[in-house]
Amino acid sequence: MRRLVLLALVVPVTALAVPLEFAHQGRLFDAAGLPLDGPHTLHFALFDAPVDGVPLWDENQVNTEFDQGYYHVQLGDTSPLDVSTFGGAPLYLSIAVDGGAPAPTRLPLSSVPYAFTAGSVRGGVVDATELRVNGASVVDSSGHVTGTVDYANIVGAPDATLADLLCGVGEVPRYDGAWGCAPQLPAHTHDAADLSTGTLDRARIPVGTSVGTVAAGEHTHAGIADNAAAIQQNNAAIQQNNTAVQANTAAIGANTSATDANAARLSALEGAVTVNGGDVAVAGGLLIGAVPGDTCVDDGTLRVNAGAVEVCVGGGWIGLALNRSGATKASAAADCTALVSSGMTRSGTYWIDPDGGSTSNAYQAYCDLSTGGGGWSLALNLDTSDGHVMWWANPLWTDANVYGDVTSPFSGDYKSADFVSLSAWSELLVVVHEQGVPVGWKSFSRSGVGSLKDYLNRGDNTLLGGAVTGSDTASIWTGERLVRTSTKLYANHCVASGGGCTSGSTGSPDGDRIGSNEGTPSDNNGGGLGNWHDMNYCCSSAGTSYGSGKSCNGQAFRTTSEAQAGWNGQAGTFGSDTFGPMTGVQSNSVCGNSEWAAPNNHAYDYAVYLR
Repeated sequence: MRRLVLLALVVPVTALAVPLEFAHQGRLFDAAGLPLDGPHTLHFALFDAPVDGVPLWDENQVNTEFDQGYYHVQLGDTSPLDVSTFGGAPLYLSIAVDGGAPAPTRLPLSSVPYAFTAGSVRGGVVDATELRVNGASVVDSSGHVTGTVDYANIVGAPDATLADLLCGVGEVPRYDGAWGCAPQLPAHTHDAADLSTGTLDRARIPVGTSVGTVAAGEHTHAGIADNAAAIQQNNAAIQQNNTAVQANTAAIGANTSATDANAARLSALEGAVTVNGGDVAVAGGLLIGAVPGDTCVDDGTLRVNAGAVEVCVGGGWIGLALNRSGATKASAAADCTALVSSGMTRSGTYWIDPDGGSTSNAYQAYCDLSTGGGGWSLALNLDTSDGHVMWWANPLWTDANVYGDVTSPFSGDYKSADFVSLSAWSELLVVVHEQGVPVGWKSFSRSGVGSLKDYLNRGDNTLLGGAVTGSDTASIWTGERLVRTSTKLYANHCVASGGGCTSGSTGSPDGDRIGSNEGTPSDNNGGGLGNWHDMNYCCSSAGTSYGSGKSCNGQAFRTTSEAQAGWNGQAGTFGSDTFGPMTGVQSNSVCGNSEWAAPNNHAYDYAVYLR
């Protein structure tokens, strides 16, 4: 089963060209809670109900690329959408991955896809700067009709039309309660003397042809016959505008219904959004309904403000980092501590670019963002029951190779690039866990310089962690020594009285690649990782060598393991990863009596982090 956190984005449409597609993006995790990567096939379907219901459309998106669980598709790209599907009734989106069963919850669509119906506008008021029909202007920005109008289509005009009049020569149309023909006015003149009988003295009105004077001379008054054709054209344009207005009215009505449906969905979202640190979870899908200026009242309310998505938390709006630092290679963080500084709180796999500049050399690292203040980068994980034995002589302790999967580092042994090359660190953290579930931890200040690989390529008993800086060990089994009771850590911890561990001595030293005791190593009371104990006395046959020049002269080689609690009363290895059998007659009595040579019924795993 995969877990889905979804953000659906819809492309706005216009009345001139309605694209029958809309964009959608989200994030998918597998059953272990880890984000998907690489190509996967997604199946999408639209239903008219949140469960059961009638399927209205579906399509497959093959080879959809995932990056840290994130994906983006264009719905309608492979199977065209039908405008009639978005008629105003609620729709629900179903998602399935790689031919599997659909996700148990269908996601409700927000209002924007219903705007497909904006291809035709009906009813209501049209507020525009210009009206055009098929690209031709009908009403200009001043509100003037620019075309012609058919008189027969003018509402309220007399029944007779100018087109019906057949006026003869010397006649013009005239309206006197009804349209008819009348003689054209004969040629005549005006003279300022005609005004002398009125209230204006003729002496005050000059006669002439210049501006501001009364023109004298013969002239005629033209009739309105020449305007008839223009009136008919304007009438046709008015009729077209009337049709468009009706379409707008209908579209406005549909949008009103969609707005009412959105209001109901917003009400249903109450309690569906949960906020944990910087992470927001939305049950059943994401519907953004708040707008800039809204008061933050209910936790979990979302709004879009200046292009950013914000969530209401504790009376204030908090921006959501949808393209958060470290989520992609292009947005790689400088290190794990930078993620904590940016407000991130969820531990997981992130992109890291420690040298800054171009992110072409960025790499993925597992970051613990919560333990002891967070900001830790995972260098090593020992899974004591995965069958891969990181005992003392395993070359992974000293070579430059990496091992395991960074996206699931706790499913087995894991060695990161930071183990090999990270040298700019000041603290080391050791976490006791069981398959990724923390049990307890302790952190140490660093002693010396170099990467972990550098420390493990030095001699016996190289001081690694000089002092404890923090811990939480209350839940760890009392027999565990490395984390529960240690005050110092050593690289190549070796019992001096038995001989050299890294020098190739043929003696019988006891050693741990990372171990501890309280003082100068003289006997192993603190436990450790990467064990090799009683190396000379407990071997399968004489002459057998197990690395670093060590030779064996006893019987069953029974004391190597990935992690052990210690001895002198603290018995047992952790888990089942041991190099040789842990039973049989030993040639040395100490080997036969060693309690740490047998499992202690605990399967503790160990993770080592740097900060």
